[in-house]
This record gives sequence, structure tokens and C-alpha cells, in this order.
Amino acid sequence: MSAFLASLGLFSTQLAKLSGYKVITTTSPKNYNLLKSLGADVIVNYRDTDIVQQIQKATKNSLKYAFDTISEADTQAICVKSLASTPKAAIPGKVIVVQFPNEDTKSLRSDVVIQPTIIYMALGGSFEWPGISLPASPEDKAHMVSWIPKLEELVTKGQIKPNPVKVWPGGLEAVNEGFQYMREGKVSAEKIVYNVM
Repeated sequence: MSAFLASLGLFSTQLAKLSGYKVITTTSPKNYNLLKSLGADVIVNYRDTDIVQQIQKATKNSLKYAFDTISEADTQAICVKSLASTPKAAIPGKVIVVQFPNEDTKSLRSDVVIQPTIIYMALGGSFEWPGISLPASPEDKAHMVSWIPKLEELVTKGQIKPNPVKVWPGGLEAVNEGFQYMREGKVSAEKIVYNVM
């Protein structure tokens, strides 16, 4: 799992662990303890130049699936390169991305499928973006409808921990400051929240 400690990475780590997967994730060393507490089995520094080799070693070069919660060109490439090779007749490895697949990354390996997942599709409508048109997916919506009660149960039972929060002073008037803090790349392993009362 390529997490870099965005919100999706924190929740995905927990859900993967609860689903019985061995979780290998990437982040900076300052967040290792948090990820360990959420169930990560192996944590690799995303700045290490040998990140692919470390992931392959941790998985004994048997990794078949990756979930890239960042999905930039470089993180997609790391995920693709980290997967084990598969014979031509076998089911290909799969990297799930939360943005559209990078064209250069798609050409790295023929035995790996890069599959985008667009959360908007779970709402039941079509998705339009410049140059991209995705039809409505009743299957995605049905899956989400069946999943929400399960997720609610996991949260209620305390099996899913919420993200750490940073309460930003100044209420709604300070929202632009919080956005600037985010744009500067200072948000890591936390959600900014504002007190409006």
C-alpha cells in the first residue's frame, strides 16, 4: 500500500489488516508508530531509493496486489515495479489507483493491470472530466450500499480508528490558512478540523 499518510492510507491500512492481508506500506519515519498501531506489518520509508527492493524482500517477491492511495506517476511506478512477475497464462498482478493510470507507468509491465477506482462512481451517477467520460455503475453503487452498514459496525465497535486531528484555531475565518498549510505539504497523518462554535 502506497500511503504516504494521507487519510485514505490510514483507513486502508486498517481495512486491509482487518481483511486478513499482510500490510506493507510506505511513509516517512515520523509516522512509523502510528502505522504500526493501525496494523501495518512492514513499513518502508518512501524516500528510500531502494523502496522497490525493500518491498520485494518483505514479500519474498510474491506481491500480487497494491493499492496506491496517492496515485502520482512515481507512486504508481513504485507499485507496478514492486509486484511479482506472473507467467503469461496466470492472472496478472493488479495496482488499484485513485486517479487515472499514468500512461508511462502503464507501459512498464504487461503482466500488471493498473485499475482506477473513482469514488464518485459509488454514488450511482456518471463521471465527466475533460477527455474522460465514465458511465454510471449500478454495480459500484450496490457495492457501496451493502458496504456502508459493515463500515458503520467496524467504527461503532472501535475496530476502525479515526484519523488524528489538528484543531485549527480561528474557526471558519481561518479555513484559507488551513488550505495554505495543506498546499505547503505540512499535513501528514492528521485531518485539519475547525471549531465553528
